[in-house]
Amino acid sequence: MRDETIEPGLLRLFRTYVLVLNGFFFFNIVVMLSKHDIFLKPLFYINAIVLLLLDFFLFYPKFQKLLGKKFLATGIILFLLMNALQYWTILQIELPVDTFEWVRTYFSSSFVVLFIPMMITAWQYGLPGTIVFLLISATLEVSIFLFYADATQGLYSLGLIFFRSVNFLLIGGIISRLMTAQRKQRYELKAANQQLSHYASTLEQLSTSRERNRLARELHDTLAHTLSGVSVQLEAVRALWENSPEDAHTMLGQALSDTRSGLTETRRALKDLRAEPLEDLGLLLALKNLCADLETKTSVEIDYQLPEHLNSASAVLQHCIYRTVQEAFSNIDHHASAKTVLFHLGVKELEKWNEIQLTIQDDGIGFDLEKDVESEHFGLRGIRERVDIFGGTFLLTSSQGKGTQLSITLKEERE
Repeated sequence: MRDETIEPGLLRLFRTYVLVLNGFFFFNIVVMLSKHDIFLKPLFYINAIVLLLLDFFLFYPKFQKLLGKKFLATGIILFLLMNALQYWTILQIELPVDTFEWVRTYFSSSFVVLFIPMMITAWQYGLPGTIVFLLISATLEVSIFLFYADATQGLYSLGLIFFRSVNFLLIGGIISRLMTAQRKQRYELKAANQQLSHYASTLEQLSTSRERNRLARELHDTLAHTLSGVSVQLEAVRALWENSPEDAHTMLGQALSDTRSGLTETRRALKDLRAEPLEDLGLLLALKNLCADLETKTSVEIDYQLPEHLNSASAVLQHCIYRTVQEAFSNIDHHASAKTVLFHLGVKELEKWNEIQLTIQDDGIGFDLEKDVESEHFGLRGIRERVDIFGGTFLLTSSQGKGTQLSITLKEERE
């Protein structure tokens, strides 16, 4: 029999079956012995001891720990030996006048008795294990019947054993094929789960890397720009300090003003890295606050249209929308010099999907998409990366003096 990990549930099924079957045999032997001479009763005690030993083997945990994967195979072989011993005991008591009828009765009952162990063997060890099972059971039965029967009865018994073995072989082959297919599906599912876990881990690492890149760009547009400007201004102050004190003081004041402004922007950027607005206010109110902040900082007029609710959108998708709008507004604040902004957010709840449509359009200075490829360092690259994670579409249109329009479509499968 093949040495494999025991399939879940098989050992419990085998133990339960042995207990039920042993109880039946125990009752049958007691009834038969009660009708015969008292000198036959030692056979009963022998069988009782064998039954108890088999039960002890199956239920004592140290045997399973000691044998490991071979525990079930050993238990099945012991069961076959026990079954042969019990019928040998019955033959010791008395053979009926019609021996052929007794043989037919025995094989009818043995088909039922051995069917469950054969099924367990085929399920666990496949067709090779079934063949070994049939060889052991047939060898034991042939030995017993040939010893107690004449040639004609022995041939009759061999024919019944062959007939039963062929039936068991066919059934075992079917069960083996079913189990092979089930194992294959289980291994494929396990491999798919491992691949999915690896994919999820890779996606998480990629998202983390993209978020770090976005953070680097955000700090570069605030802190790095401010520090670079202040550094140049302080160099100029040092050069003008003795020759032109008034210009030096003026430039120093400008440097202080730029430092305060940069500090404010840095604090804003660090605060924006957290998702507190979404947690405290919800997405729609957080977007309205972004619009109000942009109007306050730039005096730009924002015409926005928001849906009544976004309850069906996941927290991850809402976070993506918030960060996208936040970065787009930051670009308008720093680079667009716009007077008006149109902001539209729509949602379509389809049968299996949520479709989010986001449009942000300004009347600012715009830029040439063909020439100014590097313009995406202004945060557009971060927006594009977020959209790619959701498999959405990203469309940017702009030209010199005619403003910029950003159109995004995001899709998310509903649970």
